[in-house]
Amino acid sequence: MYEVVKILVPVSLTEVDETVLAWAAMIARTRKAKNLDLVHVRAKTDIPDEVLEQFPEAAGDEDEIRRAMEAEVEQRGGDLGKTEVGVAVLDGAPVTRILKHMAGKDYDLLITGIRPGDSGRLAVSMARKAPCSVLVVPQHAPAKVEEIAAAVDFSANSVDAVDVAARYAKHAGLKRIHLLHVFQVPLGYHSTGKSYEEFAAIMRRNAEREFTRFLERCETQGVEVECHVEQSEHVAVRIPELAQSLGADVLVIGARGRTALAHLLLGSVTEHILVQSTIPVIAVKKKGAGLSILQILLREAGLSDDD
Repeated sequence: MYEVVKILVPVSLTEVDETVLAWAAMIARTRKAKNLDLVHVRAKTDIPDEVLEQFPEAAGDEDEIRRAMEAEVEQRGGDLGKTEVGVAVLDGAPVTRILKHMAGKDYDLLITGIRPGDSGRLAVSMARKAPCSVLVVPQHAPAKVEEIAAAVDFSANSVDAVDVAARYAKHAGLKRIHLLHVFQVPLGYHSTGKSYEEFAAIMRRNAEREFTRFLERCETQGVEVECHVEQSEHVAVRIPELAQSLGADVLVIGARGRTALAHLLLGSVTEHILVQSTIPVIAVKKKGAGLSILQILLREAGLSDDD
């Protein structure tokens, strides 16, 4: 289902690029990607038009930005083999311009970074709207994959997450992946006549049975799986904590929904994990998911497919 042929990396020309480009280069080499494209969006400046006319370089010279991007990928990327590197400089609102740039280019993965203390608004917005899977990389996260974890809720989207995790593991030469299911005892447990502990035990047994049925639907590429079931009142917090405690270098999680519109809705758990996780997170989407909605968003922003 999931191959990585074309990768897009928005760069900010800040210190977080070092981490993002290291991850992009590692994935491009591991997955033998055909294209690695870098894009920088020059945000609309507050400099008065009269001043810009006199000093246009104040907005950032496009050739200078291109050279900086090329130097960064050469320094951080190392030997990329046959992967072709492209750079582009755009103007406008970052998310809108990046989505416009993606339209019709058939990208498989978008990689973006997040700095400590960042609200994560840009990363979440890209993960919601991009028509492909999105990898969110916290600044300073080491570019290595020795252990992989995937969060599952036994849905079809979790099957996709396992597929991605297994393929990454296989390409990285790993023998196993960790599958994590964290459940919460529902507030209405007291109406059942069971105690909290009794209902938690029922939920756990059900999850263990579900895991068995779930694995029958998954393609694990010959990679071993270790299943972990835990209870927590704070699922979005516990999932990345558990992944980190198992030594995972990356956490894979499925995007929510089956329709074009639903693919723009990650769900509160996924969004919290994207922002709060201290290890990189891949939000998995089927390639091209939500393209019709993306086209509507671009038209509303005044950007047609021919712009």
